[in-house]
Amino acid sequence: MTQKEEIYARKFYQELKDEFWGKQNLISKFLGLTSNKPKSDIGITLKEAGTQSECTIAKQSRQCSIHCFANDWNGLKHKGPEFYTTFIENGKSIANGRTFDKLRTMDAIGNWLQNKTLDELYSKFDFIDEKKRQLEKLRANINTLSPQMATISQNAVMEESFSSYSLWFGNDNRNCRIYYYGYEPNPRYIFKWDDCIIFETSSSDIKRLCTLITKWVFEKAMPSTLKVEFPEIDFGKLAEYYEKGNGVEGEFILSWDEIENFYREINLDKKPDILQLINQMRERGFDRTLRAGQSLYTFIVSRSRRHGLRANQGSVSFSFNFIKSAMEVRTPKGEKIEFDRIEYNETIEKLLRTIERESID
Repeated sequence: MTQKEEIYARKFYQELKDEFWGKQNLISKFLGLTSNKPKSDIGITLKEAGTQSECTIAKQSRQCSIHCFANDWNGLKHKGPEFYTTFIENGKSIANGRTFDKLRTMDAIGNWLQNKTLDELYSKFDFIDEKKRQLEKLRANINTLSPQMATISQNAVMEESFSSYSLWFGNDNRNCRIYYYGYEPNPRYIFKWDDCIIFETSSSDIKRLCTLITKWVFEKAMPSTLKVEFPEIDFGKLAEYYEKGNGVEGEFILSWDEIENFYREINLDKKPDILQLINQMRERGFDRTLRAGQSLYTFIVSRSRRHGLRANQGSVSFSFNFIKSAMEVRTPKGEKIEFDRIEYNETIEKLLRTIERESID
């Protein structure tokens, strides 16, 4: 099956050739009077790879890589290709632009191949590094509104994965990450304590958000205090645990809440037995000392501080098989124990008490 992205890329590839090589006379082409190789110092290629199809155009040290995304999502007025262009010089990515406007894309490519500077592109094409520039402007506004923010250890727009950007304000164990998600008009503000998300919000009121960021990051205000001043924000369940100095315990407890919700929502015949097993573990206090998680339908507990186990990190896992056994338990040493019933027992008790004594990692 040919993907839409590949169809769009083929069409754009032809349009690039028409734009930068000039359209060939169809009669001359039919009679074989034109050369297959263009008389141009601009190279244009197409890589057909389904959703990853890519057009490239290059002239000397300058190059552009263009992906044609298929955006047919509900809520978007535009239906058809969106052009994501990377502007490259000497093999290094310099800027990125994303727009539905094909003509503007062509114009920006032409300017880049004419050796226009990045500032010249910025002045003419607002879609180039749009989110990065918006975050830089937001950073400047916040530093102006709250000068003390310029004194903290982390205050910068940083490039992250897939050429995306985030604005970070950090001070000791408090920070705020600001980034744009999809086509949302306002950025998201993620507030962390000890690198754990406590709450998040989004708004166009920069002054109010600046006050919130300053109080959270610079002044290290407590959630209970902020709730009074910002009643519109849901500070979440973890806030109280962290304020009382029990942040890790709170993270563990919420992980068990999430795992219970996971098994309630899936369609398994043995769901009641699995939920009873989890409830029995919680009654014994393991939800305060162990992190709960899952991989597919396998239930896993560990002393991991964060979700996502590293290789060889200690854990106990519970798989609920319905062919050879009802429940298969893997010990921290990788040993397999099979049970005919899904139920709490002394063997599980010993395994959990043993792993409970390990350091949080």
